[in-house]
Amino acid sequence: MKNDVQCLSDAVAYCGAELKRFSDSPFLEAQLIVAFVLGISKESLYISNDEKISEDKLEEIVAFVEKRRNGTPFYYLVGKREFMGLEFKVNESVLIPRPETETLVEKAIEIADGRSLTVLDVGTGSGCILLSFVKYNGSSVGTGIDISEKSISVAEENARNLALSNRVKFIATDFRNFFSKLKFDMILSNPPYVKTRNLIHLKHEPLVALDGGIDGFELYVDLIRKAFRLLKNGGYFIVEIDDCLSAKTFDSFKKEGFLDIEIIPDLADKKRFVAGWKK
Repeated sequence: MKNDVQCLSDAVAYCGAELKRFSDSPFLEAQLIVAFVLGISKESLYISNDEKISEDKLEEIVAFVEKRRNGTPFYYLVGKREFMGLEFKVNESVLIPRPETETLVEKAIEIADGRSLTVLDVGTGSGCILLSFVKYNGSSVGTGIDISEKSISVAEENARNLALSNRVKFIATDFRNFFSKLKFDMILSNPPYVKTRNLIHLKHEPLVALDGGIDGFELYVDLIRKAFRLLKNGGYFIVEIDDCLSAKTFDSFKKEGFLDIEIIPDLADKKRFVAGWKK
């Protein structure tokens, strides 16, 4: 079929057919691949769909499709992902930001209500949670910590790209070893919560950012306890969870002393976040 590709519309059709068994949205992804390789917008494909495609560009598209067929996520191949209307660099050192996690940031912005806050992001990865919050919430400042030095490098680059380096800092450390004289107004976290037995299906994203142990809850008790100690009185903690962990997380928040505990659904109405207030 590759030999039949003459123009942009042929290239999109070729990619879509090749990706049918490997993508939930093969033809949308096909458009994105062709547009990315050619350096044009997806919308431009409709205007230029009869435009001839060079052999060099076709070979790039074929190579891109082959990597997708081998399981490499699309956003690792293009090296970026949009989150909260902002562009973040991503690579295999960090999780790909997901639309569901935007609900966590939106809740944090709602709670902040325009106030200038000091924020801690635990397991910062690409920095998308912290940087999005700081970008949209006035003069707030923050710290992002992550056990991976490689992910910290990505987060720092994203901070520079968003002109936020003067309002955030990133530290490579295990949260259990993190201590601060400064108490925080808000702590945000998307910790690992994938059950270890399910990691076999996740070959490209960093396992350290995914592995939540046998039940997916391995880190939560220590994280909730740590968050309570690092918060100022009147501070908030918001954490992302697997929806099957909502009851256990609620109970752990309550046991630690959090008040006004709230289980928050994502856009698909799954119980994906828990928030609590320290009196």
